[in-house]
Amino acid sequence: MPVRMILVLRALLLSTVLSAQGAELAPRLLTYKQVGSQALQAHVFDPGPTGTTPRSAIVLFHGGGWTDGEAAWVYPAARRFAALGLVAVAIDYRLSDGKTTTPLDAMADARDAIRWVRGRAGAVRLAPQRVAAY
Repeated sequence: MPVRMILVLRALLLSTVLSAQGAELAPRLLTYKQVGSQALQAHVFDPGPTGTTPRSAIVLFHGGGWTDGEAAWVYPAARRFAALGLVAVAIDYRLSDGKTTTPLDAMADARDAIRWVRGRAGAVRLAPQRVAAY
């Protein structure tokens, strides 16, 4: 069997195993920002104890053209990242209504979410310099 085929099969197998391992992982909901009466939630998928080395994190933002969507849209990806040992955080952000909330407000929420994750580094054993956005 060609080496390339073996690598593809191994990648598919690993992906299947990781999906099965993380399929039941439920997020912990934490408020990262309060805007008026609206609490914006961080949906934290913690892979559990992984030693004493600070872990990497990934902050996931759903699509939706600034007007639609919710954090649950990226739950499958968050579970896969958590199965790989990363702390995965799916983020709620304000959606544009075309009047009072704009895409710039959503961008401000995104920046605040990343700052919030970095600020919690000690509490969840993260390396604040190893936080990526997705």
